[in-house]
Amino acid sequence: MPTHSTHRAPAARPSPQPWNSALPSLALLLLTASFTITKTGRDVVYVHGGGVKDLPLAYLCISILAPVVAMATLAAMVKWGSRKVRVALPMAVAILLLTAPYWANSRPALAFLFIFIPVIFGVILSAAWLLAAESVVGGQDERIRAFSVIGAASMLGSVAGAGAARIMAASVDPSQYFTIGAVILLAASALIAAGHHFIPRLPSAYNPSGDLIPPLPSLKPLLAEAFVRSLFIVVIAASATGVLVEYLFYANASNSPTASSGGATYFANLYLWLNGGGLALQLAALPFLQRRLGLGQSLLLVPAAVCVTSLLFAVRFVPASTLRIVEGGLKSSFYRSGWEQSYTLVAKDVRAVTRILIDGVASRLGEGIAALGLMIGLAPLPSTWNRPAITAVALLGVVLTWAVSVNTMRKLIEGHEACVVASERDPEGHPVDGCALTATLGRRLA
Repeated sequence: MPTHSTHRAPAARPSPQPWNSALPSLALLLLTASFTITKTGRDVVYVHGGGVKDLPLAYLCISILAPVVAMATLAAMVKWGSRKVRVALPMAVAILLLTAPYWANSRPALAFLFIFIPVIFGVILSAAWLLAAESVVGGQDERIRAFSVIGAASMLGSVAGAGAARIMAASVDPSQYFTIGAVILLAASALIAAGHHFIPRLPSAYNPSGDLIPPLPSLKPLLAEAFVRSLFIVVIAASATGVLVEYLFYANASNSPTASSGGATYFANLYLWLNGGGLALQLAALPFLQRRLGLGQSLLLVPAAVCVTSLLFAVRFVPASTLRIVEGGLKSSFYRSGWEQSYTLVAKDVRAVTRILIDGVASRLGEGIAALGLMIGLAPLPSTWNRPAITAVALLGVVLTWAVSVNTMRKLIEGHEACVVASERDPEGHPVDGCALTATLGRRLA
């Protein structure tokens, strides 16, 4: 009499289709192009409008407003479904940006745009990356290749946006960058809507249709899990690093004759170098390093590189623009692709919620901490003190915290990977379900 194994194989994933990753990748390309063009226009009008003195306050406002926007987005997803919100949100933002050239000529309006653009694009890009992750199927090699291509598409959009801003700098008023970014945003929304038809919904125990997400849970149960808590800490440190680096760059730009005379050309050149270098790393180094080092160690390379560059900046060996290019280029390309893969370790039932909360709450908490540090730490200092040098020293401490927290997350990732490998070698032994990380967060499914 034949015997039957008690082992139950995981549910079969849908077979890959040509359009699965193509449309989300193209949507990300257009979204990042729109963001880069819009942000270039924002930087020009804000810096030339004398807003640099209010930067710490602006960063603090961003950190307060972003969680509100994230919570509102989650509430909308709970009520209407993630797919409808993913399409409607960029359309609504595009309509607002189309009107921006007619009212963005006062200091309060410039401050609003400076705060609003990164907040709303952060939510839009987060939702688009989640759609792209849902389109990835296959084993580890297929996943590495797919995330490399998706990340490259995102970086290519940033490069294209910076290149377009550079070309337009000679003949287009910076306020019109908002209009151009809005038109591209509308096209991206159409691609996201089309992509939904080719990507199957991922059903869950909560919702078999795979569209609506669970009601917003309390943060306490999520943060009780070691891996999710590690994600939060890493994002806080990385976001604080980004604020300090950006502050040093804007402070340098406001005092630089090149930035004052170059206008949009100066900022477009920066984003072109930043995103072009990131794209080159994305295509040339990411797949090789992830296969050679693994996901955890490859993530650790970025804070290490930023730490070295911060030290060189502190001793005045490299300018602030170089620090900004290294931090922004590595984080938006090499680091971003690896970071997106780490979300696949979170159970799919709570992945969308975790993703929005981390991007919308933890990242802004880090920015708020850095903004408060700038406001409280620099305000009482005499004007004769070298404030950029003091900020650079504080930056070193924050970057070291980032590296340590990534190293802690690396250990959790590698522990889970070891359990996955053991399960593939001995599927009857169920070692994956015995792994603490997997038992808590679920199997590694996208």
